Amino acid sequence: MTVQVRLSYGDDGLDIGVPDDAVVVYPQDPPAVPDTAAALTRALREPVSGPPLRERVRRGQTVAISVCDGTRAQPRHLMIPAVLSELDGIIDTRDIVILIATGTHRANTDAELRAMLGDEVVDSVRIVNHDSRDRASLTWAGTFGNDVPVWLNTEWLSADVRITTDVGTFDALVKKEIGPMKALVTRKLSIEGSLEDKLLFRKLR
Repeated sequence: MTVQVRLSYGDDGLDIGVPDDAVVVYPQDPPAVPDTAAALTRALREPVSGPPLRERVRRGQTVAISVCDGTRAQPRHLMIPAVLSELDGIIDTRDIVILIATGTHRANTDAELRAMLGDEVVDSVRIVNHDSRDRASLTWAGTFGNDVPVWLNTEWLSADVRITTDVGTFDALVKKEIGPMKALVTRKLSIEGSLEDKLLFRKLR
């Protein structure tokens, strides 16, 4: 005999059947803040460490902002407008690029980008889907570990200021919940070498 459990999967969820004696663990979501926009602005202006975002940038600089692709649950439609608002008046919109951290996934479509970021952001800021297979979009960054060649996204590497919104990757890397292979691929890297090289890189800690 089975019971129905609804998973948070995709846009609409997914119903699955599990044995009636299965232990089903549900997440305990904390209550949302009453004013999301105000909370984001406060976080950018009163960070837990270091100066506010507006004090970290200067006129004439270029800025690259990294966001997760459509396979990750992330409030991009809230975070990115808040970041852009803080940059407004200092950084020219034409000097900002939003990089979609696809890792090895396919590029997000225009419709997906609009659902992720909102029409206003898509229509006003240049957006680039990272392509780890496009060597022309990458820059040599040296080696990692046992001389594994590493290539970085050129847009990211050449920006004067780099802003990442993918806190989960850094948190998991510090906690050693993921290895550098996952972290570096997520952070827009391409690895050159044989299968043996890639497997070795994956095992590094």
